[in-house]
Amino acid sequence: MFKSTDGGYTWRELEPSPPGTTTGLGVSPTDDSMIAVTTSGGGLYITNEQWRTWTINNKGLNRIELMDVAFSPNYHSDNTIFLVSEQDFAISTDGGNSWNTAKVKYKESWIKRVIRFILYKLGLPIPNALKKPRIILDWIAISPNFASDNTIYFGTRYDGVYRSVDGAQSWSAVWRGHQTTSLVISPDFASDRTLFAVSR
Repeated sequence: MFKSTDGGYTWRELEPSPPGTTTGLGVSPTDDSMIAVTTSGGGLYITNEQWRTWTINNKGLNRIELMDVAFSPNYHSDNTIFLVSEQDFAISTDGGNSWNTAKVKYKESWIKRVIRFILYKLGLPIPNALKKPRIILDWIAISPNFASDNTIYFGTRYDGVYRSVDGAQSWSAVWRGHQTTSLVISPDFASDRTLFAVSR
């Protein structure tokens, strides 16, 4: 991990760094500047702004191959952190000390399933919009107005971007058929409704 305090002109390495490959980075919006780092095979590490010690926070997680982490925009009042690990979505409401994990549930209409089956039987190509989703989670973006709109976006490895507007109870596809390699939400999302996604 590296830090710049002059807008990116110079960098210094933070020590110690968490072991393993770092896959995601989240910074709390509070004055204590907590940092959370996801790793592949090491789970989640959290540190305060001094970066002298790291705490491992994996209690309640189904797996420790994690992909991304994000703090709630209202972390100072709700102590909520979100993370993704391929097919799992996890929420902590106690600052990362324990986690509640759930699978992403995507409901597909029966009409799409029937059309896909007919096209398959006829040997015809299946358009991206009708392909069966391969939802492997890589990125997460939380609405800056999460407290009021309950909106979360996921970038996936094979199937574009998914959105939840009920705090991760249900999901819908908003951009299908792309491998997402990064996903960022606008700080003015409530008014400009803007997302940025990088596709491989």
